[in-house]
Amino acid sequence: MRNKNINIILIFILIGLVFRQDFAYALRPPLQTNRLSKEVKDFLTEEEENKISPIIERIFADIDSARNLPYVVGVSGRAGAGKTEFLSPLIKIALKKKGRKVLVIGLDEFFKSPGERQSLGEWSEQHVRLQDAADFMAKVKRGEKSISRLKYARTPAGNMVVPDTVNLEGIDVVIFEGLYTINNEERLGNLLRFIDLSIYMEAREEDLKQWRFEQEARKSQPRSIEEMEKHWREGIMPDSEKNIISSRANAVFVVHIDKNHNISKIDSFVSKKDLEEVKLLPVPNNPPADGLLSGLRTLLTGI
Repeated sequence: MRNKNINIILIFILIGLVFRQDFAYALRPPLQTNRLSKEVKDFLTEEEENKISPIIERIFADIDSARNLPYVVGVSGRAGAGKTEFLSPLIKIALKKKGRKVLVIGLDEFFKSPGERQSLGEWSEQHVRLQDAADFMAKVKRGEKSISRLKYARTPAGNMVVPDTVNLEGIDVVIFEGLYTINNEERLGNLLRFIDLSIYMEAREEDLKQWRFEQEARKSQPRSIEEMEKHWREGIMPDSEKNIISSRANAVFVVHIDKNHNISKIDSFVSKKDLEEVKLLPVPNNPPADGLLSGLRTLLTGI
């Protein structure tokens, strides 16, 4: 009888453990998507290649006329959109197929140390060493081939900030991806000034939330569901509204992601940065009445 009671108690303990929110991630059904896993680095479907072809064609057109390399592509969007795991790898693979050497740099490589971040509370721009990121990108644009920095590294032993050296020898394209990479506000480092082509990823809020929670679940030490809800409510959402959504206006390409995490369409725009550059162009002595420059400048006088 005693052994039977012990077995019953053990069963209830196990049931309690299974349904603890710390284990809830493991019970969630996996999302069936086409997003790249960490194991797949060299595969691009024909459909994906066709969809991102406007971006690739623009990059090659710009590179052909560029005086200095590397050419910098900025990929931004809200948390969970797939900047790191989906779009940046797709662009990298497509460029490598055409013989270009590509390096991906993530803004999260400039996070502050775990101790500093813990003292700051829920997520905000204060968690990022934005000045270090700006200094690094300035060196990239100056053409430096070996750049020393401090890198936020995720290791089996834990997350930490470690010394690192980035080798840019022979690199044609740098993909700089992260939350604020195409933002032009000085308080966020004005990282847009280092970007040659700006891309923004857009998706429905409910999808972004699901994908961000799934990203968390893949970490070695994930937050609980309750902790993630708080993180989303008090950190991610305010940051999106304050710092990220407005940078969409700086994008040359807006990539729309559907609920299955496929590219549904890509819109092309003249960005604010492009407009500002047109405003700064000198006016020719005898501008053509029907020329593109004349038309643009006439349009801009009313902006």
